[in-house]
Amino acid sequence: SNQLRIEVGEASTQPSHPAPRPVDPLANPYRRQPQEEYMLQPGESATEKIKKNLLVVLDLDKTTAYVGEPIVATYKLLTRLRSDSRISKRPSLNGFSVYDMVEYDGSGPTIEVKDGKEYQSHLIRKTQLFPLQEGSFVLEPVELENNVRFLRTDQPRGNSNRSGLQRLIDDLMGEESGVWEEHSVNIASTPRTITVLPLPDNAPANFSGAVGQFTIKGKPANATVAAGENIIYELVIEGGGNIPLINAPAWELPEGFTLFDPTVKEELDKTVSPMRGKKIFTYTFTPEREGEYTVPGIAFSYFDPNSKTYKSLSTDS
Repeated sequence: SNQLRIEVGEASTQPSHPAPRPVDPLANPYRRQPQEEYMLQPGESATEKIKKNLLVVLDLDKTTAYVGEPIVATYKLLTRLRSDSRISKRPSLNGFSVYDMVEYDGSGPTIEVKDGKEYQSHLIRKTQLFPLQEGSFVLEPVELENNVRFLRTDQPRGNSNRSGLQRLIDDLMGEESGVWEEHSVNIASTPRTITVLPLPDNAPANFSGAVGQFTIKGKPANATVAAGENIIYELVIEGGGNIPLINAPAWELPEGFTLFDPTVKEELDKTVSPMRGKKIFTYTFTPEREGEYTVPGIAFSYFDPNSKTYKSLSTDS
């Protein structure tokens, strides 16, 4: 290989323990990898080695939540082996509204430490689960089919299948001699139980299932129109929680107004938990007669799981 010249300068005057800089483990194509356990020494069992070095894990950020409170479920494959894997059964996740948080970007695995050992961590699925009803629910496992390759070192391979160049490369790379063998195995994550608590009974009359922390604001696009013309009113509910499940608040207008069903638009960030964003409801109503009227505000209530209380908001009249 080529020679490399290194120049060593004087010691820096910076502190000996500077603050660590965040490092993206995916930024360097030659990033450090965990030690692979692909070699079978004499007397070693492939089955036992797979059991210790190939895991499917389901991580939950919580196992108890209120109806409508998000739970983050992360399915991932942890491996120290040379294997090819494919999903053979996906969990059904019944009883929840499911929103995926991460789209696969092809960036490859990260390194994760579990029980003192480093693994390559491959993300299978990361979702926010919004419970739809109270009770106890079991999250089904994800199942994977795996082909694992081992180099069995107690069976020397013949030289007939290896060229001189291949033997040279194996020697340079420290590749031990042996015979490659392949094992097929099915593995699955451990089922996890989630307890969903009912919301308290003292809900406001206008509560319709919003759970999280929210703010509201509303304004008409035009406050002076001719009788029989439309007035446009925009209501924005913003914050973090089960935003996709929030319905348009009911609005009682005075007699002499015709109110149409509102249109809905939403802007969501599904990569954070609880999900953040805004929901925009556009109401259209028509006054039948000329005159000056006071239109009431729109009332909105939600349950805050942090304080375990209901909170009510209203726009101005």
